[in-house]
Amino acid sequence: MSDISLSTTVGVVAASAVLVLLSRSRSGGRSSPAHSPPSSAVLITGGGRGIGKSCADRLLSLGYRVFVTVRKESQYAEMEADAKGDAGAGSSPRAHPVLLDVSNDDHISSAVERVQSLLKSLDCKLVAIVNNAGINPEGDEMSEAYADGGTPKNFLANPSVATRVLATNVVGVARITRAFLPLVADGGWIINSRKGRSVSCVLREQQVCPGGSE
Repeated sequence: MSDISLSTTVGVVAASAVLVLLSRSRSGGRSSPAHSPPSSAVLITGGGRGIGKSCADRLLSLGYRVFVTVRKESQYAEMEADAKGDAGAGSSPRAHPVLLDVSNDDHISSAVERVQSLLKSLDCKLVAIVNNAGINPEGDEMSEAYADGGTPKNFLANPSVATRVLATNVVGVARITRAFLPLVADGGWIINSRKGRSVSCVLREQQVCPGGSE
């Protein structure tokens, strides 16, 4: 299976997991209405390509508002232009970009303001955060080597690579969750996605539920 088709498949699986969580009971085990897609938004980190983009596209097709984080200003500008132009008749809904590197504290304040502005202008509430952004430099090198018919080099990771991976894949998740948690609606979800495997906690009254992992 190609990398593109694999990303699409895993992205759809991730989106399905989000939908299952959003449709579940949100108070004391009692049945309650699912979040209404047109008035609900999902924030996806690393949603500009790969698994994150496939997840975003699936949610958009079902009527949800979707905000995706991107690191490059050029990609932000392109996606913002597309989002502003999707109001035309018959046009497909587009994700709204948020300029943010999850490993950079300096990006947090402006990113939070951007999401707050989007929520207000679109008249919707944030019902889920999908922590999808992640890097795997060594894995990428191995994949490229195999794709070229070669054999990956056998060496120990450079400490600087490990630092980058931890800053994005571990600290980045904590940074995003801490920053955007106050914006999540009661009964919303934090979903930590890694290669199609998800760990989630339900939010009640803006607090992470103890023992809520699934």
